[in-house]
Amino acid sequence: MKSSEKRIKTLPLLIVSLSAIAVAVVTIILLLFTNAGDTAGSSGYIMPAKPRFIYSKNNVLYMYDDGTSERMSEDICDKYTLTTDSNRLIYISKGDLWYRDIENKDDKPHKIATDVTAYNVNSDGSKIVYIKENGDIFKGTTDGKAEKVGENCSDSDELFINDNADRIGYFTNDRSFILADVSQGNEIIVNELISGDSTVSCSDNLSVIIIREFYYIDGEPANNIYIYSDNGKTKNVIENAEIVRAYPEKNSMYYTKDGTLYYYEKGESAKIQDNYSYEYYSFDLCATDVPVMVAYSEKGFLIAKQGKTEEITLNASSSIVRKVSDDGNTLIFTASTDGGSKIYRLDLSDGSDKTPVAIDDDMGETRITLTSDKKVVYSKTEYGSPMRNIYIDGKLISENADSDNITYLDGSFYYIKNTYGKDEEEPTSVLTINQDGKETAVKDDVSRYFVLDKDNITMICGMKNKDDFRGGTLYLYKDGKIVKIDEEVTSIETAVKRYDKIDLDYYSMQ
Repeated sequence: MKSSEKRIKTLPLLIVSLSAIAVAVVTIILLLFTNAGDTAGSSGYIMPAKPRFIYSKNNVLYMYDDGTSERMSEDICDKYTLTTDSNRLIYISKGDLWYRDIENKDDKPHKIATDVTAYNVNSDGSKIVYIKENGDIFKGTTDGKAEKVGENCSDSDELFINDNADRIGYFTNDRSFILADVSQGNEIIVNELISGDSTVSCSDNLSVIIIREFYYIDGEPANNIYIYSDNGKTKNVIENAEIVRAYPEKNSMYYTKDGTLYYYEKGESAKIQDNYSYEYYSFDLCATDVPVMVAYSEKGFLIAKQGKTEEITLNASSSIVRKVSDDGNTLIFTASTDGGSKIYRLDLSDGSDKTPVAIDDDMGETRITLTSDKKVVYSKTEYGSPMRNIYIDGKLISENADSDNITYLDGSFYYIKNTYGKDEEEPTSVLTINQDGKETAVKDDVSRYFVLDKDNITMICGMKNKDDFRGGTLYLYKDGKIVKIDEEVTSIETAVKRYDKIDLDYYSMQ
């Protein structure tokens, strides 16, 4: 089985497949959120004075830019990329790969290549690597110049490039993973035959490649791990092992082998815990940015920081890890004691006294996560109620709200209230801004929304299904005023993501 881990390309791009609901594709669930330099809580990033965003109408692309809307693609698009500066647009339409310079108002779409099945692009959109229907791989530029850099590519979903596009990784038809150095005449650095399904994790510059191979022996599942480092010069293989979480930037990972949990770094493995039971949720026991993991122990928790461990004793009958912060310094968990079940915060930073602090009572239907600046966000609901009450650090901030779609940006929370109205006269699906505990209603009948910055919010309202088409009216909330943009809009996208998207849905927490 292939996982989303294989898609780690570590480039700050927005690449969207319009064959699915695009808003869902770009939703960043906080549970898996990896911090970038311009995420929520940071104030160093300044949004452009003119709000610019891409939206689609029945999979045809349009751009809104400072008061005007313009059609960007002639036909339906299968996938597109908007660069981080929002100045370049690359997309596939009916097998043709197109490029458009958004900054140049007079510029028209330029066809880069035909019969293209997939592509990847570097952060500024200046270099493009794409796959043709016959499996040939080309490296090109926006002016249409291209050179063949590979062939026999089998899986268009697995195309890896570094930011200079001088190193590429891909799978061939015989399931060999190839890492090639384009700058050295397409020299093959890695050529590894994978006998089963696989997941691939790569560092930004593709100097470290971690491959998990999954296959069956006599009907029993088996896993091998291949680690390539030093630009393919060093190879390590761990047989019959399962990756818990990989950190390719640090050439490290947590893994299990024969019931034992290990930490691997640069060719060396250190034992963390005996009799470790690997479960599908073990991935969530790890921090995203640094190799910190929380394992369960007989006394409470075993905290692993690289090869070093520390045991935390809890006076509780049972405990459940809910979230490890991205930097590995904060743990949120629930535990049952004689006083009932409660939500706790635990400081894991070096030098802390490791004393849990109770935040609130826990309920069976509680969903819990963390914002990037470590506010504890959770929801509670009464049995049988479709809506929930939202809490932040022990304080109730909203009742009867949709807790599956919360945005957090610079201290403000955005969510939809009253999806199920209490009476016919009450407005439903009201987009609401909560700043310092004060709620401001923006608009009702909101189906989807997208926060560009604190002064600009896009909304699709009144979405309806008609003849297998689902769309609604697009509005922009700008500086406290609502402006109608377009009709029959299906999705809204932007390249800039500096917020936390919080999903407290039950099934997303499993």
